[in-house]
Amino acid sequence: MSASKLFIILFLFCTVQALYAQQEDKQDYIWLFGSFPNIPEDSFGGSIMDFYANPPEINFFNIPFGATVFSIISDNTGNLVFYSNGCQIINRMHEIMLNGEEINPGYVHNSYCGSLGYPYRQGLMALPQPGSDSLYYLFHLRRNDQLYITDFMYSLVDGSGDNGLGEVTEKNTLLFQDTFADQLQAVRHGNGRDWWVVAPKVGSNIHYLFLLSPQGVEGPFVRQAGVEWNDYYWSGQAIFSPDGSKYIRVNPFNGIHIFDFDRCSGELYNPVNLEFVGDTIGGGTGAGVSVSPNNRYLYVSLSTKFYQYDLWADDIGASRQLIAVYDGFLSFLPTTFFQHMLAPDGKIYVTSTNGVNRLHVIHNPNELGTACNLEQHGIRLPTFHAFAAPNFPHFRLYDLPGSPCDTLGISTADKEPERQEAGIRVFPNPADGVVNFELPSGGVGSIQVWSTDGRIMYKHEIGEHIEQELSVSTMRWPSGMYICILYDDTGKVNRRFTFVVTH
Repeated sequence: MSASKLFIILFLFCTVQALYAQQEDKQDYIWLFGSFPNIPEDSFGGSIMDFYANPPEINFFNIPFGATVFSIISDNTGNLVFYSNGCQIINRMHEIMLNGEEINPGYVHNSYCGSLGYPYRQGLMALPQPGSDSLYYLFHLRRNDQLYITDFMYSLVDGSGDNGLGEVTEKNTLLFQDTFADQLQAVRHGNGRDWWVVAPKVGSNIHYLFLLSPQGVEGPFVRQAGVEWNDYYWSGQAIFSPDGSKYIRVNPFNGIHIFDFDRCSGELYNPVNLEFVGDTIGGGTGAGVSVSPNNRYLYVSLSTKFYQYDLWADDIGASRQLIAVYDGFLSFLPTTFFQHMLAPDGKIYVTSTNGVNRLHVIHNPNELGTACNLEQHGIRLPTFHAFAAPNFPHFRLYDLPGSPCDTLGISTADKEPERQEAGIRVFPNPADGVVNFELPSGGVGSIQVWSTDGRIMYKHEIGEHIEQELSVSTMRWPSGMYICILYDDTGKVNRRFTFVVTH
């Protein structure tokens, strides 16, 4: 069989995945950084990271406005749909989308959007409309004349509008008013379809939750848990763990707030508050947070110091390990630590508290202590970028198996059934004790299986009939998602697909 025929077969193989899996899998594959003006020789303009390649491809693009990109969303195949800086909504051609101007109108927009951009750290979140393959919600927080965040809003984007360039069909719709922290976050509902959007209140332990479903937005649902949080909008971050079971907030002034989260009811419970002792905080005020793909290790950075905690420990605070201290590297300005983001390749990327052209990267976040392999300033961008990391939910998180709300039949198992197409089989899927691979003879190239933390778990040269039974239990493959990649004879990626291991 020729490489081209094998490519076509594997393309068909991937298309028989259930529709819902296709809708969400790759919507965080494009990351954007940078700021105006577009002078590439001086490292100004936009940087794009495309995670469809491994390692991700990094290139320059002309950014159409003066501020940092905060929210990005791609379609189910990983193609950019739109992004925003809180002032405008920009289409995939890097132009203001039809009706995409004047997001968050008012004093702050008029004062900041011409040069600095909207004063955000986590004030935007783009999500797909459940049940639609072309509609997207952009949730955004608006500041009043005194710079307090008082308005929780959304704008609606039809990605199929304007001949496929997208159109904003509803704009600046007010959902609720109060005083909010600049820590907008979202997680998939336990039914595997809908979304919880969380907007915490300032100076309080109240969290407002909104539910995005095929019917639109419901809420707020008020959840009161933990201790009071005083907002310092420039300094922290909020996240969910990859499995959605933990909701975590951090900044240098409030410490670390950890909650268990019920994806069915939206309840926050079992709060843990870790205060920062004197030796913890480095110079400056920037704090970031992330959780490893296996949901065990919590990473917290505070400007010049980087820590790991064990979320499975009886005493999370006592498990703290110092894994890195800022090494003094300058990219014109200090490359200190700020916000984190877990990427599709299973690595954690970290921004800085200054305008620099470097990202830090944790290569093996599932490993204990310094074995996590934090590489400082290891990724060079074509352009300078300051402060915020892309604000994505975990798109590859689906239903909560066995829960009362798991009633829609949208499960990882249902999205990846046993499949057979043109002689290609991967079964059972999900796999428990063993997984079987079958490919017909005559192909050219190789096939590899990668874990989401970047390890090669299996590889085989294509050129004979593959009928291989792998004992994932004997080989001690952890539960989780694995990426199967087909390479042609030049080493180029032809196709990739996923399967799940459970124990």
